[in-house]
Amino acid sequence: MNNKGITIVELILVLSIFLVIIGIILPRIDISDYILKSYGRKLVSDLNYIKINSMSNGIGASNRIIFNEKRYNIKVGNKPSKNIYLKSNYKISQNISSNRIYFNPNGSPSQACTITIFNNDNERYIEITITPATGRIHMYDKIRQGYNENLKYE
Repeated sequence: MNNKGITIVELILVLSIFLVIIGIILPRIDISDYILKSYGRKLVSDLNYIKINSMSNGIGASNRIIFNEKRYNIKVGNKPSKNIYLKSNYKISQNISSNRIYFNPNGSPSQACTITIFNNDNERYIEITITPATGRIHMYDKIRQGYNENLKYE
């Protein structure tokens, strides 16, 4: 007999061995930092939206973001609100006394604050700051490690 090819069984066997070796060699990819940054970028985008909307419409307090530990709520004028929920191992903390922020018609915030988004699994977090007079919204690119649960903002 003249066999010039491989059988399907040989092909499956070689591919399965190859996949097992690849699975052992490649480290597991941790996307939690990517998720943390994407939550931060989304929040910065929503804060900028509220700020620009307040400046262009001349109304401040009716455009606001209300914070909760596992979500935040965007309220724009009389329109229905939009809720953004975080995954179970993430939470938001801020140093705002009323848990809400709005921007005045000149772009300044109701109060300056630091908003922190935590990943409870690996104790990493990012910070977003809003400066008092200018209303500048800034997210630090560096993901920080370790936080003390006793120092949570309330």
